[in-house]
Amino acid sequence: MDPNLVRSSSSQLFVSLRRSFFRRKGFFPFVGSTLYGAAAVARANAADPRPAYAAGLIGLVMSFAATRPAAFPPESDRGKAEPPLDTTAYATWGLALTLLSLPGGSAWVRVLGVAGTCIAAAAGVRSRFPAGPLGIAGSLPEARGTATHLATVLLVAPPIGALASCISDRVDRVVGVRTALDGSFGIGTAILCLGATIAVYVARVRSHHLVLGARERARGALGSALAITGVALAVLLTRVVAPLAVFQVGAAVAAVLASVAASFRDAILLAQIGRRALALLLFGGPVVLLSALAAEGFGSAGPTAALVGGAVALGVGTLGSWLERPFRPAEGRWLDAFVAARAELARADPESSLQRALVALRAAGGMSTDSPELWSMDPASVTTIDAAGYVRERPASLPPLLVETAASEPEATVRKELLDVLLVRRPDLRPLARWMDEHGALAATLVTRDGQAGGVLVVPRGARREEVTLEEAHALKELADAMSGVCAGRSALARSWLREREATARAETAEHEVDRRRHADGLAATRLALGASGHVQGAHVGRYSPAMRLARSALCRRIHVGAPVFVVAPIGLDPVPYLAEAHLSGPHRGAPFVVVDCTASLEHDMVRWRDPAVSPLALAQGGLLVLADSTALPIEVQKLIAKSLAERRAPWNLADPLEVAIALTSVQAVAELEGRLPLDPALRARLGNGSESLVALPALRNRSEDLRALFLDRLAREGLRQSGVPVGIDDAAFALLVDYTFPGDYDELVLVARRLSARAEGGVVRAADVCALELKATETRERPNGPRTRGAK
Repeated sequence: MDPNLVRSSSSQLFVSLRRSFFRRKGFFPFVGSTLYGAAAVARANAADPRPAYAAGLIGLVMSFAATRPAAFPPESDRGKAEPPLDTTAYATWGLALTLLSLPGGSAWVRVLGVAGTCIAAAAGVRSRFPAGPLGIAGSLPEARGTATHLATVLLVAPPIGALASCISDRVDRVVGVRTALDGSFGIGTAILCLGATIAVYVARVRSHHLVLGARERARGALGSALAITGVALAVLLTRVVAPLAVFQVGAAVAAVLASVAASFRDAILLAQIGRRALALLLFGGPVVLLSALAAEGFGSAGPTAALVGGAVALGVGTLGSWLERPFRPAEGRWLDAFVAARAELARADPESSLQRALVALRAAGGMSTDSPELWSMDPASVTTIDAAGYVRERPASLPPLLVETAASEPEATVRKELLDVLLVRRPDLRPLARWMDEHGALAATLVTRDGQAGGVLVVPRGARREEVTLEEAHALKELADAMSGVCAGRSALARSWLREREATARAETAEHEVDRRRHADGLAATRLALGASGHVQGAHVGRYSPAMRLARSALCRRIHVGAPVFVVAPIGLDPVPYLAEAHLSGPHRGAPFVVVDCTASLEHDMVRWRDPAVSPLALAQGGLLVLADSTALPIEVQKLIAKSLAERRAPWNLADPLEVAIALTSVQAVAELEGRLPLDPALRARLGNGSESLVALPALRNRSEDLRALFLDRLAREGLRQSGVPVGIDDAAFALLVDYTFPGDYDELVLVARRLSARAEGGVVRAADVCALELKATETRERPNGPRTRGAK
């Protein structure tokens, strides 16, 4: 074998042993002192060292168990502080020293027992509860440090015991009579240690009765000390073990168990173990004690008595879960209700499962109590059950303080009894206490899902007066977490219903708005049509001549396609009615029809054309803009109109394009305007080819077929204006007018009708009236059958 390999393996083994044993925290103080005490006990019992060896072996094992591995490996120890040993380690070491003293042998051995008992008791009363979330319970007043004073007194007891042993030995040598001073002092010290442990944890139970976890640990420690006291008294009745050993070992074991219970991590498991141990101790302990007494006193029948007692003890053990029911918090009604509610939540139907779960919760406090409440946050609502067990849901909001407080509480549960105690110290919690009192709440637990708060489960108090335990709070939190799925599903369904209602409301509102807008648009179109129809006055009169029919047809085609149009009308004939008629007969009859009188000085203002509120371009958006006598507009205004129409952009900031059709009117054609009336080239370019956009309305001389209708219409109008009744004309009088050429065209027709209306008697114009006008103009009138010369008389 390779020597290097052997040396390497030996070195690694030594390092491993050093790390496993010598690097353990407290190894040398605990194991060293125990080893020294074991040697002293063995020397004191040299005649029969076997009990001393057994006690020493047990003490060494317990001392080694009291140590713990170092927190850091050797190479990283420097500069890092290790956490100190807990009180359980010191209590175990004290129990080890106490067990070493059981064989006896000398006064110093008994002093060792006293020292071990005092060390264990001092460690037991100095035990601290594990740090955990306190929430608002951190505002409770702290208990006074009586445990520190008791620990100091207990640690002073061993020197006093050593002094008592020295005095006892000196008295024995001087008087020659053995005294029981050292033994009595040991029993008294053990009783003092046991009483101190019980007193400290009684005080802790009273001071920590509202702190979840601490109360269970304090009760576990107190129950352990009381149970050991009861076992010690039972052992004394058997008279098998000396009282000194019973009290010393009992006090040390009680201190160890109290320290273990005080530092136990799982307080709920500790409470369950304590209930089971208490049930077995109360119901099985007397059976075991009676069996022992019977075995001692019955002689030959002792084995049979022990067998019967053991069988009864086994039966008691099998009934442990049933026997411990009276010791559960509030007799287990709430725990059973929480379990039943969780079982109901496992059903497939969320509605029925929630209903059954709330009914199960309500049964814990009685059906006459208030209903449990499941509050949801999104949307804000609360779900309850009525007296018949039916689910009721209504909109409601949680106080924000409740959610904030529950999030920092142990098991995310706010308890009413804790709020009542803190009313003076925490005024900010008074609204929350008032809210829980109004709802008759025992506790409120936050419902979370994936770390997010989704609601709160409020449990009613009913007739309960006991405080909520950690086990109940934990079961309530598990129930609340089990409800998170149902709560999330109901919230999602409620949100979908809410969205559906909102969508339906929005759709109905949109439909109403569409109907309203459609009606408003219809009214607006009707108003626009009525506005445009006001300009149609006179266009329906005299429309049967071929020339007028051709002109109107051309005008309608241009207007219907939205093309620019240039209308030339003879003097006296207004082209606007014919444009309005063409506009109303087309597809854009509901669009605006805006007429601009270009001869008016108001329309020459450039600021007006740039104002989006009053500009004719803005008013004609989507419709037709008519520039009557367009050449009368200034060149600057014409350029602005032409640029806006070419770029389809208004002369102000407007996102929508400018959609305006344009129509120009004049008394002369475009070609005849050169050099006479100014027309902007850009605006002329909008008209395109002049022959395409030009529509010339015929003169009166080209409308002989329409003469009678035009003259009668005008005569009737003038009669209504002058005398209030329409005026007609007989055939003879009209025959005199047929061949008259009306040199002044439409203006002269109006003038003749006005003069004849003024002369008419009886509402009829006669031939004498026409002759009285002395119409002498002579002209050749074009007829369909050819020209002819005529004269007027």
